[in-house]
This record gives sequence, C-alpha cells and structure tokens, in this order.
Amino acid sequence: MKTPARKRSQSDSSSIAGASLRKRTEMQPPFRPRDLLATDRFISFCADRGVQTSREQLEFYDRHNLIVPAVRVSRGYVLFRKVLIPHEGKPQWRLVFANDLTKFSPLKVDPKTYYDFGSISCGSSDWLAQYEERGVVSYPAREKYRPWGEDLMVRRSELPTSRKELGEGHFDFYARYQCFPLKEAQSSMVVEVRDETLFVDDESWLKIGRNLRRGIEGSLGYLQEAVLKHHRLMTLMSAIRDVLVDVYAEAGITFEAKLEVDPRDEENVDGLPQAEFRRKAEREAREDAGRDARDVIRLYEQESAPAEMRKVIAECGYSIEDVRRARQRAAHLASESDPTYRWTEFTERIPANLLRQARGDYALALEHYRIVNELGWVLRMLGDKPPTLKKLLVGSDAFGHCLVCGEPFQRKKRPWVTCGSPTCKHEHNKDLKRRLRSTRRLS
Repeated sequence: MKTPARKRSQSDSSSIAGASLRKRTEMQPPFRPRDLLATDRFISFCADRGVQTSREQLEFYDRHNLIVPAVRVSRGYVLFRKVLIPHEGKPQWRLVFANDLTKFSPLKVDPKTYYDFGSISCGSSDWLAQYEERGVVSYPAREKYRPWGEDLMVRRSELPTSRKELGEGHFDFYARYQCFPLKEAQSSMVVEVRDETLFVDDESWLKIGRNLRRGIEGSLGYLQEAVLKHHRLMTLMSAIRDVLVDVYAEAGITFEAKLEVDPRDEENVDGLPQAEFRRKAEREAREDAGRDARDVIRLYEQESAPAEMRKVIAECGYSIEDVRRARQRAAHLASESDPTYRWTEFTERIPANLLRQARGDYALALEHYRIVNELGWVLRMLGDKPPTLKKLLVGSDAFGHCLVCGEPFQRKKRPWVTCGSPTCKHEHNKDLKRRLRSTRRLS
C-alpha cells in the first residue's frame, strides 16, 4: 500500500522560497558605479564585442539566477499639466511640468494632472550615491525574481491621470564585465542539430525536447558556479582599478599642474618667432609633466604598491598563484577571440584612437587584454617576473591537458604531453614502455 504524499505545509513552502532567495543572493555581481550600464546600453555594449543578446534573453537568465542585474533604480514619477498656449498664431495644447505652470500665461489650463516616469542621470562618478540617499536603489539578486513586463510603461496616446494607472517603472543596470559570464552562459546553451534530426517524427521531437530540458536544468548549477568565478575575478579587478584610479589621479594632478605653466612667463633666449616659441614651451611643459607623472607612479610602485596589492589580493580571496592563473586564462580567452593574436607586435602597436573603434571579437579580446596587462602590473609590483603578453599569446596556442592527471598546462615545447610533474612524467614513461612492448609482440 502506498503511503500518501505529505501535503506541503506553508512553512515548507516558505523554507523552499528562502533557500531559493539565498541562492539568488549569491549571484549578486560586484560592480563599480562608473562601470554600470543601463540594460539597453549593456545590450549595445555586448553587441559591439560580438556577444549578441536581447532583453528577452537577459530576462531569461535573470529568471534562472544566472546573469542578474547588478542594480535597479526606481524611476519615480513626474507631474505634468496641460495648457493651451498660442503657437504660430494658433492655440495649441502643450504638456508642461506642473512646477513650471506659473511661468506660462496660458489661455486655458486642463484641470487634470498627468503622470509620467522620471528620468535618471548617471553621468557623474557619484551618481548612484545620490539615488541611494533617496531610497530608490535596490539589488535584484537580493529580491525575488520579478517579471520584467510588470514594470514596462503603459503605452497609450495620452499620459495616465493617476499614480496607480502609471504603475511602477525602473531602470536595471549591468556591470560592464558581465559580458564575460554572459558569453559563457550563451556558449553552454548552444545545441547542435544534425541534418537527420530534422526528419524525425513529432513524438521523437517531444522526447528530444524533454531530454534537452533535463540537460539544461542539470547544467544550471555548473553555470552558476562558472558565473561566480567571473564575479570573483570582477571583485579583484574592481579593487585593483580603485587603487589604480587613485594613483593615476595623483599623477594626473601633477600633470595638469605642470601644463598650467604659461609660456609667456618664460624667457625667449633663442629669439624664436612667438608662435614657434609658444609651441616649444608647451611641448617642454608636456614632457616635464609626463616625467613628473611617471615619477609619482614609480614612487608608488617602489614604496606603497607591494603591501597594498598583497592586502587587496588577500581580501579578495586570491593567492599570488591564483593571480598568475587568472592572467594566463585571460590571455587564453583573448587568443580565442582575437583574430590578430598571432601578430602580437601588430596588436601592441595599434593607436589608441583605433582601439576605441574596435568592434566584434577583437573588441572583446581587448577587454581581456586589459585584465592581462593590469594583472601583470600587479605581479611586477610584488616582485614577480610574469611572462610578457607576447609570450602568453604565443603560448596560448600550445595549451593542452596532461595525458596522466588531466590538468591543463601550457606547453613550452610542442612534443610535451604531460604537465611536467615528476609523477606524471614517470607514469607517462611507463605507459610508453608498455606500448612499445605490445608493439614488439604484435610484430
């Protein structure tokens, strides 16, 4: 006799919901306010780097706790009034801000008040703090998933005349480097359909669909772990960049102060024409400013950087070896995207103005190059001698997996098939001898 299934109680449901929310909270991406992009801009940012996505796909990943928006800012609402004012000799109804009503001398005023969503300004470096003070900032990963369609503005010919009718509106923001886990999630969701599959019957298609669903659901845990690894690296890179911003800001102050020197205050001892003397003086001022800025950075690298960088790395849960591996992986990902990586001299000499115009896979590779260069800078500050970008890129063409332990390694010579550890080399040599004996017996 079967025991009837126990009916799920309200406490059971709440505990399941609580566990789901805790799992979702873990997916909160790290970010810096200056790196946040509104959803539409994030989609364009990804498209420029060869990662095609859409609002529908991002909502899908949000619903399944994979790629969750970093920040959500409520748009609030703005009050409007409709006034009848003369325009080109004819009376015309216009919407004006309710607070600006006294600035007009309208022929007539509509007694109704109209509502619309407010705008959000994110141009300044501290823009997010201003909205946090108003209490309109939330974090989607710390809340239950909410379908995006609920917050879309009601589309109609006229603005609504009540707050309830307007509903709620918000902007979701993603961190720039969420394009990395997004690309990984997309690549894991790709399904290859062979030609013969197109001719199977309907029942077979249903079976294929069920198997695919189970496979995708089973891989969600793996994908979440992969996304969390990206988040961990993003945390480290954000901490490093905060340090770099402070250092270069100080160097920039020195640079700007030097450029404020007025060439007219200097003596024209060579008797040059005034225009030529001014150009020479300005060029010398820039050169002096550059030297001063480099001195500031060099002094920081020698005195403060080692201790500060060790603290940053430890706080982010990394070791020096972890940083080396992260740099090597970033170079490998760059080589997978960059069609020019085999000509590293060309890659390193592209002018900055052309780099800003890069699009597609190469633009994505440039994001990885930034990580490689910044982590290399950190390792040098710690007295390490990391391989150059060129060696990393050339070496990335020789990545392999050890035939014995299965761990990935970078070949220094083409014939290498093991990671080089004494144990693996010994096991590989034994295997070669066994194969040789088997071959002799067969012959």
